Amino acid sequence: MTQSHLQPIQFGTFEWIYTAYPTSIIDGKSVSEVRKSIGSFLAKKYPVKGDLVSPVPNSGRWHAIGYARESGISYEEVFVRYDYSDRSFTPSKQEERDKVAKMKLLPVVNSIKGKKIILVDDSIVRGTQTLNQVNRLKEFGVEEVHIMIACPPLMCACKYGDTTKKDEDCIAKRLSVEKIREKLDVDSLNYADISMLEEAIGIPKEKLCLTCWGH
Repeated sequence: MTQSHLQPIQFGTFEWIYTAYPTSIIDGKSVSEVRKSIGSFLAKKYPVKGDLVSPVPNSGRWHAIGYARESGISYEEVFVRYDYSDRSFTPSKQEERDKVAKMKLLPVVNSIKGKKIILVDDSIVRGTQTLNQVNRLKEFGVEEVHIMIACPPLMCACKYGDTTKKDEDCIAKRLSVEKIREKLDVDSLNYADISMLEEAIGIPKEKLCLTCWGH
């Protein structure tokens, strides 16, 4: 096979967003620093008058730190992750996914009542965990919930099996961002875009794998 017929090498973008451990360095790019940069870009593009910036632990932690630093809003984790829970998107049945999602994160009730919370996560797949989180926050008296997602809406399954397994698993494949916001019953829902990822990682988008976002 000649060089001209070889497929160009592309970097696995989701490694920096979620998959890799925060202390990792990938091709000279610090995972934790990339995540903080994405959070900072989200804060610049989508400013919100909130009381607290909180991650969905552990996946949104470094993105949330970046958002909090850029916005000047206090960082506080309003959920504690239950160490013995499984991932909420892995069970095959919706009932099981709901059960895992409720067990996975425990709200810190005294920190959230009457507050406007900016909740930061790496991505939304089916929306199962996010919906459960929002419902419990409101149940315990949160005034507003604003969600920031550190990547564009997931549209396709990962052909390498690193994230979603089937296209139909992606809620953004079926619903617009506004319809997802309505379904989650949140005050705002915003996603990072490709240009944010490109700048935060410091690698041209032509060299990044963007398949799961429909590019």
